[in-house]
Amino acid sequence: VAVSIDGGAEPVWSADQTKLYYRRDASIFSAPVSTVSGFEVGAPTELVRVPPLPGAGGNPSFDDFPNGSGFLVLRPTPGSDIDRIHFVMNWQRELE
Repeated sequence: VAVSIDGGAEPVWSADQTKLYYRRDASIFSAPVSTVSGFEVGAPTELVRVPPLPGAGGNPSFDDFPNGSGFLVLRPTPGSDIDRIHFVMNWQRELE
């Protein structure tokens, strides 16, 4: 089932599972989804323009808030050459 005839990337389900969000160029779109009688997708709507995040590697660079009130969007830092993120697991043990 096609959600967009113009393409898109980084699909993210809304917290209530009634919308599918995705990025296309510098915009986040929303498409209503219904599973009442099969899988049906409504017409997409552009929600907000955001700067593209180069090097996201196909992973979503945004997510919606659980209450549907907005988005958390990763943004590049001007002048930054950082191409890696280091995750520290169990960092609390270091404080003991």
